[in-house]
Amino acid sequence: MERALAFFILLVFLTLAASGVCADPQNLTGGVFITHYVPELGYSSDPPPGGWCEAYAPYAIQSCEAQNVRIDVPGVSLACSWYVLSVWWEPKQWRGTEFGLGNFDPALFTFFEWDPCFPPTGGLEPALFCPGPNEGTCIVTTGDPWEGDIVPVYYFGGYAYAGPGTIPLSVDPPTGFAGWADCASPPTPYWAECFGALGINTEGTVCLPARPVAVCCTGCDCALTTETECDSLGGIFHPTWLSCTPNPCTIYSPTEVGTWGRLKALYR
Repeated sequence: MERALAFFILLVFLTLAASGVCADPQNLTGGVFITHYVPELGYSSDPPPGGWCEAYAPYAIQSCEAQNVRIDVPGVSLACSWYVLSVWWEPKQWRGTEFGLGNFDPALFTFFEWDPCFPPTGGLEPALFCPGPNEGTCIVTTGDPWEGDIVPVYYFGGYAYAGPGTIPLSVDPPTGFAGWADCASPPTPYWAECFGALGINTEGTVCLPARPVAVCCTGCDCALTTETECDSLGGIFHPTWLSCTPNPCTIYSPTEVGTWGRLKALYR
């Protein structure tokens, strides 16, 4: 509890100090943490120019379906790099991140390097983090927030061994929390809804953020669907309308725009 309190006190201070950076805080509901292995990067004790987080950029995945959650070790060991990414279905902004590693066999991976992947303006990792089973960390930005929908927030480098086994993401054990803090003052915490896992010589765990549902109007017919499903039905998606009771499609449709008074009456 003390660590959680310190984390959010620090976030409040940094949010006030960076007033105006996050003028329009976003809803972080539905986010997931995923693991992602980048075979092209490998690992060495001589980091690339700019560091391992910057080296990820040319290999950044553009969809969460592209997450690579498996490392195949051809011999006894493999020098490799992998990342923890924060993922949503649309771009977000946030100033704090907290997660942990779950229970796993420490013989699966020897950690030689690990670092937060901050925005260019930097950040802080208040507590010492030594990666291992049931260990966790919290990190906060000190300038610009993190921004995006598939964003690396942490890097691990070292040697994977034959296994097989998985390294799961989880909550930060001291606080029992894993998720993000928005840009509001005071910040609001949002829980992660799924935790990925990295597999070594076995399949890992894939996490996909849930796409939100909202009103889809097909003529005067109302349904709650995702935007993709609505498009397939030939309807018009209204992401800010969250209920079909009463039916908003009979008040506002592509062929009949209701008056402002009628629209207000719908949500009274």
